Amino acid sequence: FATALCSNALELEQEIPFHAWSGIMCSYFGIAHDDNVGISKHKILSHLADSPIANLYPLLNPFLPFKFDDTEETKAMEPTGRYLKTLDFIVSLLSQGTAFDDNGLILVIDDAQWCDSSSWNLISQVNMRAQNVMLIVTMRHMEGRQNVSHYKSLLNSPTTEHLVLGALPTSCIREYLCSLLQVRDVSQELLSVMETKACSNLLYVQEAITSMVESGVLTNENGVCVLRSEWGGDMPGSIGAVIGSRIERLTAPQQQVLCCAACIGNE
Repeated sequence: FATALCSNALELEQEIPFHAWSGIMCSYFGIAHDDNVGISKHKILSHLADSPIANLYPLLNPFLPFKFDDTEETKAMEPTGRYLKTLDFIVSLLSQGTAFDDNGLILVIDDAQWCDSSSWNLISQVNMRAQNVMLIVTMRHMEGRQNVSHYKSLLNSPTTEHLVLGALPTSCIREYLCSLLQVRDVSQELLSVMETKACSNLLYVQEAITSMVESGVLTNENGVCVLRSEWGGDMPGSIGAVIGSRIERLTAPQQQVLCCAACIGNE
């Protein structure tokens, strides 16, 4: 079986070159962002040891959470040449498979609408030149975005299969709502609100329902979840706004604890 490597582009990092490929290349070498740097570097150098392109390992710097010092070969490269050599280097590595499996790769890049131009260029090069690689790129609508030309080029490639995901069927949204609320059914009004606002985004549905439960606008009538008459009919238009409305209902001390926890993170 082929090995699947996944990464995602981030809105906050869309100006950082190659950022959408960081997750894929770290997984390619079997390293995590919190791994010991020395051990991670050893993994990479060991993987490249018998390769004719072994001295090019500093070209991996844009993809890694640490940096290698330049070799004599990479130090002598001028910027344009280094950039083009980086594209060639990554295509060559991916075509070889991983150190753990040489049965081919499935590469998945999610939220590609946030890709920087370098990430798009690498997508194009991998699509055209990499051997034994299946590339899956998922994104929202690209019209009007900065790198729409890259998207259209990929779309017009003879090897591209374009799949458009339509709206979720009403039955799926109803089933998901019943599962979240632990009820037999939901009212048509509640179902219509979720269909209209969520646009098939189940994360929005989850956060919106949690917010409505917390605010007390839902009630259970014989196993059917319905909206109370006092519901004002207003629902935030984005996941961020829904979460924001939930935070606003917290007390000041609770909000302060939440802010501290957000700054500390998972550490």
